[in-house]
Amino acid sequence: MNWSYCRCVVLLLVSSALILTSCEDEATEPEETEEEYEFTIVEGNFVDPSLINDPITGELILFYLPGIIGSNPAGCPDSNDDGDDDYPCTKYIRSAVTALSNDSMYVIDENRVEKEISSGTFSDPDIITDGMGTYFLYVSEGQSVRVYTSGGLDDTFEEQGLASNGQGGVPSGIHFGENEFRLFVTTRNCDNSESCIKRGTSSDGISFVGPTDSTFSEIDIHDGTEEREYADPSIIPWPWIEGECSAADTGYQYLFAYHYCDSGDCSQPTNHMVGLAGTDNGTDFYPITGFETFAGSVPDIIYHDGAVFMMFTANQSVNWKKFNACFEVVDEGYAYLYE
Repeated sequence: MNWSYCRCVVLLLVSSALILTSCEDEATEPEETEEEYEFTIVEGNFVDPSLINDPITGELILFYLPGIIGSNPAGCPDSNDDGDDDYPCTKYIRSAVTALSNDSMYVIDENRVEKEISSGTFSDPDIITDGMGTYFLYVSEGQSVRVYTSGGLDDTFEEQGLASNGQGGVPSGIHFGENEFRLFVTTRNCDNSESCIKRGTSSDGISFVGPTDSTFSEIDIHDGTEEREYADPSIIPWPWIEGECSAADTGYQYLFAYHYCDSGDCSQPTNHMVGLAGTDNGTDFYPITGFETFAGSVPDIIYHDGAVFMMFTANQSVNWKKFNACFEVVDEGYAYLYE
């Protein structure tokens, strides 16, 4: 997509009554005045979206990595155009909020995390809550994940250490139950494929381990294939009440999004497909009946305003879809970042 400069102008008509006092005590008729708000699209847009519902306003809050035109946004900019990132540099994880209840329009809020890197990458944020007032932000550093916490979505997040130390990156966390968190990561240390998803558990959302030792365990996606590559997890509580769609009702406890690849060069996003699965135990995942997979990468899901809302990347753009209880697409579009 061409992220050339453009401008979105939102016009709001505000009804105002201007009262003029005269010797006859007469008032003027109400007048409509035009108030103009201007938003400019951000060059580079954003990548690696993670969504959360604001418990106060009900709006969607987007945590993201700023895009860099012509460079890998996870690393440092190549300011000399010599093919190498210019280290060190400061990386940011920022937040934005939906504007005017528009699912395609997000307006920059503030920086939530700031980190200087001298090598490697810093990317793929994932924002979750424990439901008791603490927010956890997981950020990928290659095959590790750093964790930050905050008492509010509009605060600066404080670093707490590594949630995954060499176990995998591109994280998705969830408060799985009382005093239990799960962290799902993408890794190349797999049994049967080049890329797979593993999980670790934690009692505090900060320090994660595998079931028997420090090694995360590989999950099983029961889709009838043996050498398919999996990556980019996203997990939420099962969003639907039993009976909302008989064709898709299965009684799972959690809904899980991911992308897979089983043909061509799997390092190329054009060969990625987005899938959805259900799970009860966080180890065994079963593809959702009736869901039609589609081309895309790095999906992130959330239940919002009566629908499952998914952001993903495809054709170098950030896309979104909304699904009903039968996992049919009810709305879709592109997402843009404004300031």
